[in-house]
Amino acid sequence: GLPTVAEYGQYTNKDGECNILNMTETFPIRGFVDVTPLSVGALKVALVNHGPLSVSVHVTEAFLQYSSGVFYDTECSQLPNDLNHEVTPVGYGQRDGDTFWILKNSWGPHWGIGGYMY
Repeated sequence: GLPTVAEYGQYTNKDGECNILNMTETFPIRGFVDVTPLSVGALKVALVNHGPLSVSVHVTEAFLQYSSGVFYDTECSQLPNDLNHEVTPVGYGQRDGDTFWILKNSWGPHWGIGGYMY
């Protein structure tokens, strides 16, 4: 199952051991679904019908420094070997005809906009 933040602790940005001693199965994983890769429509349907989701992203320097606005980075890669982090999509919106995702990161409330990015 998945631990709560209180059980596991906040992200520390340090290499080390996983904090598994206090974990309970408060939120057991009941199943999973595969989503068509690189399909915005399929990801929207999965988020609405099955959420929460875990998606892989390519973290760049711009991603690390994100603090406001709708994120766009031409350096981001979609190549499987470049994907190096997981985030949780919690919603989506549109701006100027382009879809953006609302993503919850695991780096705590001091990154991005209270721990989220658009």
